[in-house]
Amino acid sequence: MLLKCLFAEFLEIIDSKLFFISKISYLTTIYYIVNFNIATLVVVREELIMAISLKKGQKVDLTKTNPGLSNVIVGLGWDTNKYDGGASFDLDAAAFLVGSNGKVTSDNDFIFYNNPKDAAGSVTHLGDNKTGDGEGDDEQIKIELSKVPASIEKINFTVTIHEAAERCQNFGQVSNAFIRIVDENNSNELIRYDLSEDYSIETAVVVAEIYRNNGEWKFSAIGSGFEGGLNALCSNFGISVD
Repeated sequence: MLLKCLFAEFLEIIDSKLFFISKISYLTTIYYIVNFNIATLVVVREELIMAISLKKGQKVDLTKTNPGLSNVIVGLGWDTNKYDGGASFDLDAAAFLVGSNGKVTSDNDFIFYNNPKDAAGSVTHLGDNKTGDGEGDDEQIKIELSKVPASIEKINFTVTIHEAAERCQNFGQVSNAFIRIVDENNSNELIRYDLSEDYSIETAVVVAEIYRNNGEWKFSAIGSGFEGGLNALCSNFGISVD
């Protein structure tokens, strides 16, 4: 009887979350339900609730559905074709802290490897990866949500190609790019957005953003490409680049 009740509840969860999960995840979950015990059912249910996968343009609650969430790690990753053009790739992740007008209030609100922390200590760039080699996140940004100044309405996460013009490189040569949000306290992955767009001449991408909404934080999958690299991004967010 308990298994029957849990199964019925689980189907409701699947129905409510199906918009965000893949067919493979759904089929795998059903396989576990049929072949394993109640304890496994509970574990798989928790994993399903935590794993939200988005597509471009989709938005989802971040803090409302994760009560008590305080510190998050924003992980960004990518693969490159090292044989395209003959030059090595160096991609850089950054964050722009912007107000209601979509612009930064000062240059210090542009967080990257040469300016790794904002004045409030709310956003920290955790280091530059010059090769992108290896599995998992290539670069990470830490956010302490409670420290984000009230004047900051959004935090935009971007990736640019260093010296793209000089090396004749663009995001058409980049694949498997992703962004994910991880709860720093328990390392659970809360949100993931895999960029599936076919870029060509773009040399910078606004990957995603988190933004305030009725006292909570939400996540938006953007995936918007820019020509002009870092200069174009900075201009978009109100920073003058000499």
